Amino acid sequence: MSTTLKDKSPFKMTVPACIVNGNFGYLPTDAALREEGYETQGSLFVPGLEQAIVGNRLKQLGQLFSRGIEQQ
Repeated sequence: MSTTLKDKSPFKMTVPACIVNGNFGYLPTDAALREEGYETQGSLFVPGLEQAIVGNRLKQLGQLFSRGIEQQ
């Protein structure tokens, strides 16, 4: 997911923060959920999560970019 965010971000540099605010956990990609491997056993997430997260984050990045918020 982070690679997709970085590649599609309107900013020159985007660094996703994965473990913040005392929360952590594995957010599986849709491909990992379909494979049903070790990492996704017992996961509460379903296919479609990746698209929802990436889509919403890209929308937020686009809004920030359009407001002229630039990296310093």
